[in-house]
Parts: sequence; structure tokens; C-alpha cells
Amino acid sequence: MHGRVKSGWSRTRRDCPLIGWSLLVVLFWLSAVVWAQPAGPDSVPPQVVGASPADGMRQVAIDTAITLEFSEPLRAGVGSFELRDDNEQTIAGALHFSPDGQAITFTPQHRLHFGKNYHYRLQGVQDPGQSRYVGG
Repeated sequence: MHGRVKSGWSRTRRDCPLIGWSLLVVLFWLSAVVWAQPAGPDSVPPQVVGASPADGMRQVAIDTAITLEFSEPLRAGVGSFELRDDNEQTIAGALHFSPDGQAITFTPQHRLHFGKNYHYRLQGVQDPGQSRYVGG
């Protein structure tokens, strides 16, 4: 009978492609499970990589919105943004996150005043891995 049994089952892997394919499927599944494991907690906080208008810019239009771009997506709705004038008065407005989460835009409720300086405070903003923005 030369290595074969009557039932049609093979004694060797070479003679039975079903065992070979089964082993291949199991190995593929195991490799997918290993690669799908999370790499660990995200310890890199988001950083501001762009701003419009740019920091220190003069003669900015009084109806300008402020946009900050980040190095990675942020968690929408987490944290606060405040725009303040020279007298530390908070300027009311609305904060919007971009669809990809990598930018926020603050639109003042009213026009800004000519000749005044403004600065922003960004607090509690974090990425999906809960790393908090720590910039100034």
C-alpha cells in the first residue's frame, strides 16, 4: 500500500494537503493576533506644530479665527481653550475640532479690538491615548 491507508487518510503531511493548509491558517491567525496587540500606553503628548495667525503676528484682522494644528489627533471635547486680552479678560467664542482631530479652531463671538494684544491658554487637551498637551 505504500504509505496509504484504506480510508483515504494519509500518514504523511505531503500526502494530505488539508493538514498543510490547516497548519498554514493557524500560523497566519497566530501572527495576526501577535501583530494586533497594542504597543503599550501612548506616552508622547500632542504638540502644537502650526498656528494661524502665527505667534507674535501684528495687524491681524479683527474677525480672525485662531487655528492650532497638532502633531497627532486630539480627543474631541476634552480640555479647554481660552482667548484673553491684555487685561486678562476672557473672550467668548466657540471651539471646533477638525474632522481628523489634528486641529482646533476658536472663533470669537465678537470682533476683536484694534490695537489690543491677545493670548490663548490651552489646558487639559489630550490625544486618544490620554497623553496631555504640556506646551506653553
